[in-house]
Amino acid sequence: MNFKNNKISIVITILNEKQSICSLLNSLIKKLTTGYGIIIVDGGSSDGTYEAIKKYATYDNRISVYRKVGNIAVGRNYGVKKSKGQILLFIDGGCVAHKNWLKEITEPFNKRDVHVVAGYYTMTTSNTVSRIAAAFHGVTTHKYDSKTFMPSARSLAIRKSTFLKIGGFNEQLYRAGEDTLLNYKLVKNNIPIFRAPKAIVYWKAPDTITSFMRKSFYYALGDAQTGIWWDPVKKLRTHNIKILSLYVRYSLFTIFFLLSLISSVFVPVFITTMLTYFMWSIWKIRADIQGKARLLIPFMQVSSDISVMFGFAIGLLRFPKISV
Repeated sequence: MNFKNNKISIVITILNEKQSICSLLNSLIKKLTTGYGIIIVDGGSSDGTYEAIKKYATYDNRISVYRKVGNIAVGRNYGVKKSKGQILLFIDGGCVAHKNWLKEITEPFNKRDVHVVAGYYTMTTSNTVSRIAAAFHGVTTHKYDSKTFMPSARSLAIRKSTFLKIGGFNEQLYRAGEDTLLNYKLVKNNIPIFRAPKAIVYWKAPDTITSFMRKSFYYALGDAQTGIWWDPVKKLRTHNIKILSLYVRYSLFTIFFLLSLISSVFVPVFITTMLTYFMWSIWKIRADIQGKARLLIPFMQVSSDISVMFGFAIGLLRFPKISV
C-alpha cells in the first residue's frame, strides 16, 4: 500500500495556544499537498485560541476546528474520530514542525510492514534554565538510541487501523502519561516501531524553575497512574522504577543527616554523600550543559526530585491506576 494513495490526517490538540498556534500551522501548510487534512481540537481555551483558529480556518478549507473539553488524550481521540485519513500524524500545539517533518515522517509508509513511525523532537531553549530543563525532560542527540527510542505524540505517525486496534490514547489519565501507555500497548501487541530521527519537531522547553517543576510534577503523576513497572523494551529502566529509586535515595540522605545530628562521625558521610549526588547530576548531562551553567544543575536536580516524588505520591494516592 502506497501512502500517497491514502489521505493523511494531521491531528493537533490545543489549549490556550493563541501565541504559538499560527507558527505551527504556518510550518505545516507550506508543505501540505493533495490528500492532507489538519484537524485541530481545542480542549477549552480561555485566551481566544479557539476563535483565532476558527478565523484562520476560513482561509484554508484543509483545516477543520473542533472544541472538545477534556484532557489531551480525549482531544486526540476525538480528532481521530473526525479524521478521514488512513494515516494519522500527531503534533502538539506549542510545537513547530521542521520543514522536512511531513516528508520524513510519512515516507516510511511506502513499506507495507510499517505501521508506526516515531519522529524525533528538539527542545528549543532561551536561557540557562531551559537548556538544563531540555536535558532533563528531553531525549537529546547524545541520549538518542535508534533501537530503544519510543514515540512521543508530539511527533508521531501511525496507521489509523493500528491506532484503533490498540484502543487509541487512554482517556482515564488525569493529565500526562498517554504516550507511555500507547507505547506500552504497541509493544504488547508486537507492533514494530520505525524510528525517523530526521522527522523533527521543535518543542519549547520550560524557561522558569516553576514551569520546570510543574511539568516534572505532572509527568510523575501520569507515571504513577500508568502503573508500568516493567517494560519489554526498557525492562527495569521504566520511569516508575527510576522514581522508586528516588525515594530510596532521599531516605538514605535523611538517615545520614539525622545520624550526623547525633554523632559528628556521620557528618563527613552526609556531606560526601550529598556532594557525590550533586556531582553525579552534573556528570550525567555534561555533554549537554557546559560552563558556569553547570552550577545550576544540582539545584534543578533537587527541584525536579521534589516535584517528581510529590507528583508520583499524589498519583498513587489520589488517582486510580490505569489497567493496561
